Amino acid sequence: MIFHGLCIEGRVWIANMPNQSLGFMLADAGYDVWIGNNRGTSWSRKHQHLTIKQDQYHAYSFDEMARYDLPAMISFIVKKTRNSKIHLVGYSQGATQGLIALSSVPYVAEKIKMFHALSPATIVKNSQTPIIKLLFLPDAVLKGLLGRRDFFLRNEILRETVIHTCSSIIYSKLCSQIISFIGGYNEKNLNLSRMDVYMSYFPDSTSVQNILHWGQVKYLKIQYCFSGFHMIKKSSRNGRIRLEYCTPPAYNVERITVPISIWYGENDLLVTPDDVKALINQLRSVVYKDSLSDWNHVDFVWGLDASKRVYSPLIKLISLHT
Repeated sequence: MIFHGLCIEGRVWIANMPNQSLGFMLADAGYDVWIGNNRGTSWSRKHQHLTIKQDQYHAYSFDEMARYDLPAMISFIVKKTRNSKIHLVGYSQGATQGLIALSSVPYVAEKIKMFHALSPATIVKNSQTPIIKLLFLPDAVLKGLLGRRDFFLRNEILRETVIHTCSSIIYSKLCSQIISFIGGYNEKNLNLSRMDVYMSYFPDSTSVQNILHWGQVKYLKIQYCFSGFHMIKKSSRNGRIRLEYCTPPAYNVERITVPISIWYGENDLLVTPDDVKALINQLRSVVYKDSLSDWNHVDFVWGLDASKRVYSPLIKLISLHT
């Protein structure tokens, strides 16, 4: 199973040519490929009891997606394929969800042969991307700007305009600069002729609450709940913020025993090398790790050399643990 990151959806795994896309490469190697989509994305907008017009529908963050949605998907795949264990690949927030599930939901670990984390967004203490500065705004201000429901609600008219603009040779480079603004610069590794394809599904929706959750992680300058605690923000009587700690820890990644491979970029401004190294120091079951000297955050899904530098070695690693 392969899982996308924040504000994108599953098509990211089949966005490039067949010989450059992880989804196609895994299928060509003979594997049964399942592509996950988080709730709130274009492919996951329905609910048994709620509608997208209700605030309660959007009351979720990566915590709920990791504790409930991902385990449900894994259980479905295991049952459908009749395989007792599968490989799980997570990118960015998708890797976050994998680590939370493996550390918090016991039966998930029983169903995973190996977990492959691509640029895992856990500790974001040193994140340098300019857009992350928006998360320093207080929750009330962010809610005023973003609302209480969707973040990046898809507007098809605007989407078509962006797609048309980015398909132009003149403006494709500008579109690539916007992407680089988010995750770091490595323009030579991006296929400018496919910018319209990338823009057809990026950015995709998530909940405002999910963005606020990440904002609290960055704003409070904590090493996230992966440092052995989960922090809850509350208001005291005098109006100041009071912090309380949950016991026991919410996500104790040290107890994960499933073999883990980790891949990260040295030029990643969103998930920095220092933050990934801090995570690696907390994990006890890392069997493989690789740093890519010139890679940024989006190279893991759109990089021209991703098939050679990550996907092929990853598929080989999967074959060795099948």
